[in-house]
Amino acid sequence: MLNKIKDRYLAVIAMVVVMMMSVTAKAADYDFDSLVSGGDTAEDVASNIDGYSVIFYNTVKTVGVLAGAITIFAGIMRLKKANDPQSNVSMWQGLVLIIVGGLFASLPFLLLTSASTVQG
Repeated sequence: MLNKIKDRYLAVIAMVVVMMMSVTAKAADYDFDSLVSGGDTAEDVASNIDGYSVIFYNTVKTVGVLAGAITIFAGIMRLKKANDPQSNVSMWQGLVLIIVGGLFASLPFLLLTSASTVQG
């Protein structure tokens, strides 16, 4: 069962990496020759960057919530296993995982707060 969990964890990480690289590849696919000859202004370039940064922002929020949920679930399972007197699992391990998962799950709120503070 542990191998299945590790495989799923690696699959989630691989999916996140592919999503992040697709955003980077899309931004790198921009035709800079038409930028110079087409008369695009700095405002056009800034709006293009802003559009792709929104995609990255949403990806980070989604990954934060998923990582938080997975870590909280792992913490709950660790607490359940700690109730068994024959296991060598400490209850503190489960509590630490739940706290770390809560921090990951609060990432979207922290990003929203920091973005609204900077933008005014």
